[in-house]
Amino acid sequence: MLKPADLRGPDDAGPADSLADAVLTELVLHAAERADCPWTDELTLHTPLDPDAPCAVQVTVRAPGPDGRRRVTVHTRPDGDEDTGWTRHAEATVSPGEPEGPEAVDDTAPANGAWPPPAAAALAPAPGGDAADAWEDAVARGVRSAWSHGGDLYAEVELTGGPREDTGAFGIHPALLDAATRALSALTGDARPVRRRTAAWTGLRLHATGAALLRVRLTPLGPDRYRLLAADPTGRTVLAARSLTLTTAPEAPRARRSDSRLFGLAWPGVPAPADTPRPGTWALLGDGAKALVPAIEGTGAAVRTYDGPDALLRARRGGEPAPAVVLYVPAHTAPAVGSAHPAGAGEPAPGPAERALRATGDVLGVLRPWLTDGDDATGDDTLLAVLTRSAVATRPGEDVACLAGAAVWGLVRSAQAEHPGRLALVDTDGSDASLRALPAALATGEPQTAVREGRLHVPRLTRDIAAPERAAAAPDPDGTVLVTGGTGTLGRLVARHLVTRHGVRRLLLTSRTGPDAEGMGPFLGELAAAGAEATAVACDAADPDALRAVLDAIPADRPLTAVVHAAGVLDDATVHALTPAMLGRVLRPKADAAWNLHRLTRGLDLTAFVLFSSVTGIIGTPGQANYAAANAFLDGLAGHRHAAGLPATSLAWGYWEVATGMTGHLSVTDVTRMARTGVEPLPAGEALALLDEALAAGPPLAVPARIPGRALRGLADGPVPAVLRNLVPPPRPRRAATGGDLASGPETWADRLAPLPPAEQQALVLDLVGTHVSVVLGGTRRSVDADRAFKDLGFDSLTAVELRNRLGAATGLRLPATVVFNHPTAAALATHLRTLLVPAAPAADDASPLARLTSLETAVDSLDPADRDTRDTIAARLQALLRVVERRGDLAEERSGDLTDAILSATPDEILALIDSRIGRPSGTGSDTQGDRS
Repeated sequence: MLKPADLRGPDDAGPADSLADAVLTELVLHAAERADCPWTDELTLHTPLDPDAPCAVQVTVRAPGPDGRRRVTVHTRPDGDEDTGWTRHAEATVSPGEPEGPEAVDDTAPANGAWPPPAAAALAPAPGGDAADAWEDAVARGVRSAWSHGGDLYAEVELTGGPREDTGAFGIHPALLDAATRALSALTGDARPVRRRTAAWTGLRLHATGAALLRVRLTPLGPDRYRLLAADPTGRTVLAARSLTLTTAPEAPRARRSDSRLFGLAWPGVPAPADTPRPGTWALLGDGAKALVPAIEGTGAAVRTYDGPDALLRARRGGEPAPAVVLYVPAHTAPAVGSAHPAGAGEPAPGPAERALRATGDVLGVLRPWLTDGDDATGDDTLLAVLTRSAVATRPGEDVACLAGAAVWGLVRSAQAEHPGRLALVDTDGSDASLRALPAALATGEPQTAVREGRLHVPRLTRDIAAPERAAAAPDPDGTVLVTGGTGTLGRLVARHLVTRHGVRRLLLTSRTGPDAEGMGPFLGELAAAGAEATAVACDAADPDALRAVLDAIPADRPLTAVVHAAGVLDDATVHALTPAMLGRVLRPKADAAWNLHRLTRGLDLTAFVLFSSVTGIIGTPGQANYAAANAFLDGLAGHRHAAGLPATSLAWGYWEVATGMTGHLSVTDVTRMARTGVEPLPAGEALALLDEALAAGPPLAVPARIPGRALRGLADGPVPAVLRNLVPPPRPRRAATGGDLASGPETWADRLAPLPPAEQQALVLDLVGTHVSVVLGGTRRSVDADRAFKDLGFDSLTAVELRNRLGAATGLRLPATVVFNHPTAAALATHLRTLLVPAAPAADDASPLARLTSLETAVDSLDPADRDTRDTIAARLQALLRVVERRGDLAEERSGDLTDAILSATPDEILALIDSRIGRPSGTGSDTQGDRS
């Protein structure tokens, strides 16, 4: 166990966090020496150690590769907390031999004989200001004296205070290493009034141990990069490194909860199921699907192609059997980043953002009728598989060549959350082997799969983040940093943080309101008082001409060096209610603006290109399919930029605790519903600390979020989003009951209900419904009025979807999306579920014909008053039914008993179906009428 005291220097000199990076470096050097690989080719330091919390440490040394090199990683987790995952702090590549060629380390003595160096100028503390503070800090950490010569810095550093015998416990004492690197670098000419920490080493080797005093030479290689050489007083080399890279760090030790962290998105391989069933009939939809016929037929499937869902519907009504799989290839999703497909004569080719809007609109047009109750185009077991190509990156450096496909993934992920088990996502690399593996991919039961050269991969959140191919650079304080959405809540938090923590001195804050945003004048004054020059500009970044004008106006002597894209809007609705216009309103400020920023800045020397995305694009949250699509586009763009060698990090944020322009309207029910996904609100301070970690690590994609172990344990007994499965601890085995009986009881609800009398069946199912109603309305068990309409209890479309999904998961029933509308009280819904679970059960008292008619009246009364189309349609169809009865006179009298009984015993959907079968739909009603009822 590592304790906070282990991070402190002798006599407790200096804050504990100052030594954290030196401790990690010493751990790696020690492990490398024990593995007979004394040369550290590369060492990257990620998340800083928490100096205030004891932790368990895990140092892993991998088996050597063909060249003898090994990979070393250092992880920790809170001491005694076995449910919390491991945090990665450092990773390195170590080798048994010295590097050859021009990059070999010059390990000659720092002074080459004379000490101090001839003609070196002694450095003295300057009075007052940051320089004086830097000197005071350096002296406290062991810097005895320092000189400069030819741009290099020479110094003597010692292990101050305490018994020097302590040095024998280390290869190099962390306090001495810290003094020779971070503390000493503060005295160089590029010192800034911000603290720094070690980010990376290259070409590092410890030549001798036990040193208590060092002669050090630091040679600047660029901003925050140095060559280091350290020797003992006799001139013998102790430590040498080809380069040391520093980065900014908070002025005070960061304190954050262990469950707020940077998560990564990994794509582990999964084996193809050994018992993959023989493919049945596959229906292929879309123009892009026709080219797949030979490959799909090669798997043994019977293939039929259709131009679209309407053609499939007509075929089903004509008597064709339901297919086992409907494979849909959306239009506009062929890989075409940077060069769009040819448009019509004289028309400009659509860019990736426009293609994303068209593709998601087409997919929405397929999903809405597919997920509408009563759609007879498919059977109950038919799966709709949406197929894309190169829409996700399964490994670092893989290009996301289809950003429109990436947006489709976000949209469908949310649709999957609303309708579990109905949809599958598959992404391929286009190879024949991958197309032949499609049946195996669907047979895994995974909702999302990527197939590469025939191998299956699934997305999983992990507590590690993918390391970039090149080290990230700290923001250049002398350049200009652009923040889109910079006048909003998050934009202001980020702008203030860049100034106070990273020393940024020039900010360009854009939004549609610009300087007219509320409180903008005082905020700019606050930044000015902190030493920053900030400008607010009204600019719609989704307009390429407007954005180009803003970028062109940046002065040449303070060029654009970093971009933070934090703009965005919400327009939430379930998939049934989502419209193409709502897609456009949300995609434009996210996707269009991001593409414009990429296109207009890719020729600039940027140190950072940060995209504020959302975890909803990865997990998929109900009611936010358009927002998920926009954020998945951003995640894909970051992967595309990395593949092109450009800096980019997409931060798929969890929900921020602070109210913003996009989240200020959320109710307590909304917040608790979001927490039930396993993701809890992220305090602003912790979020900004995670931003620092992401800037230091520079991965293409990171998920800064608060996902507590207790929340994950709560998910262990229920439906868990597939992407979270690696984070959920396995459920504990059930304890045996006393007397030898098993405590598990019957396996299914049908088994539990079957031996009970009807009244007890109804009471048990009603208790089940009431429990889940309480959860979705606030998370605590409370009494629910069984006869009160769900709408009066506070239900909306999202809570109705969640209740349907929870009851479906609990009972194993596949329930339609409108089940809460069709059975709008807890009593009516319990009766319906009991009938499905025990079909032979006699009707309960509250299921009498009069009660069913009352249920119909309640359902009509619970309609949204604003939904005039649905109300008018139902009224017109009921009136038409009554006119039919009146016109038939005597015949109506003879048959009225049967018709009346049918009406009184029917559900609302059955009544509407009865009207359709006898008189058809009224003129003027479209095919979406039934879907709109939800």
